[in-house]
This record gives sequence, C-alpha cells and structure tokens, in this order.
Amino acid sequence: MSQVSDSQAAWAELRSLRTRDVARRLGVPLPLLRKIPAEDAAYPAMTEYLALLREVLQTKPRCARFLRHARVIRLDLVDLMHRIDCGDAHLWTWLGEEPPAVIRACADQLVDIHDRLKREGRSWQNGMVRSAATLAATCERMMAAPFPEPPFRDEPRHIEAIRTGAELSKWALEQRNCAGSYASACASGTAVVYRMLRPAPGTILVSTASNEKPWIIDARGHANGALGREQRTVLRVWCDMNGIGYEDWLAGRAG
Repeated sequence: MSQVSDSQAAWAELRSLRTRDVARRLGVPLPLLRKIPAEDAAYPAMTEYLALLREVLQTKPRCARFLRHARVIRLDLVDLMHRIDCGDAHLWTWLGEEPPAVIRACADQLVDIHDRLKREGRSWQNGMVRSAATLAATCERMMAAPFPEPPFRDEPRHIEAIRTGAELSKWALEQRNCAGSYASACASGTAVVYRMLRPAPGTILVSTASNEKPWIIDARGHANGALGREQRTVLRVWCDMNGIGYEDWLAGRAG
C-alpha cells in the first residue's frame, strides 16, 4: 500500500472519532485542532501534518506561542514552521493571513533564505520578512548573483529568460507558484526558467543538463493553472525555434 493510501486510511480512522478523542490520540490540544479549517482537514496527508504540528508545539516554543494565539492554523504554515528554525512573529503573522497557495509559493524561498543564513553563520533578523515585498527585497539582497547566460534566445514581447535569483523570486511570488525552488538548479546551469508575457503570463521550466537534449520540465499559467490554447501555441513555436523537446510534457498533460 502506498504512503498516501496509508495516510488516507489513518485519517479515515481518525475522522470516525470525536474531536476530543483525536486530540487525545495525537497529543495535540483540542483548541488548536478546532482552528484547522475544513479544507485543510481534507488533505490526503493529514495525519503527517498533524504529527508535524505536535512536533512544532513540543520543540519550537515561539512558534507554539503564535499558534496558540492564531485565529486559524493552516497546515501548510505548520509544515513551513517545521522546515525552518524561525520564531519571527512578523513572518508568521503575515503568512498566517494568507491562503495556502501563497504559503506554498513562498515556502521554498524562505527555506533557501534560512539555509543560506545558517551556512554563513548568521541568524534570522526579526521583521526581515513580513510581506511579499520584504520577501522579494530579502531575496534580492541574498541572491543578487546572476545565473549563467540563458542558452535559448528570448522571443521579444512573448517569452524572456529570468536571469537572477531575485528576479526568479519576484516572479514566483507574482505568479503564486514554486518556481523559486529552482534557484539552485538555475545557478548551477542544470535548469533555466523563462517567463511568458503574452498572450498571458506563464512560467516555463527547461532542463538544461549537459548530457541530454533540453526539454520542458513544466509550463504553467498563473497560480499553477494550465496554459491556454494560445499560450501553448506560442510555447511550441518557441521550443521548435530553440530545439527544446516538449513532447513528454504534452503527453503528461494529456494523461
């Protein structure tokens, strides 16, 4: 049985219990369980998220304090709290008011900032990130170095390369996607991200590993939506012009 199936079975068992019994079994206070929105409670990996919540409550007192006073507890926020060692109330207050899609779009960039600070022996400064604008500004300061020269030419007014980590972070926030998580791959030259400007905004991720033909890893519209027909036409023309394979991506979409 798959991990997701196991999780779904465990959650189905929990849902058969009263909320008070669930709290007792998981070791999570009942008032906090009741703050989890109904849509989050339907997550396939709900039991894993609740285990993370218990660990955050036990090991991260400043995050626990925030969660106890929060109006709503988003499980994506709990996951991020588990991934980074940060008790900045400004950060959590901002993200705590955002929908899950925004939290997920910001998560990888925040993890990258946290890991860079840790490698450099620096600590997180309270208030450093408290909005989308300050996240973009922080990424710009920390990831100002340009990526390698893009291997494919731009299509003026339609498709253009993203050339720095800060630029990638800003675009990912605007588009509400996780493209920012590919900053390291772009810096190493194994991937490149292009933005589509017309006929509508979109994000194109291309594998540029040296031992294979370049190919489309993924291409998405705003908020990870599917590309429209006109966008797909522009993409295919650009790929053909640059020798980029897209057949597997199209097959994956059809599946």
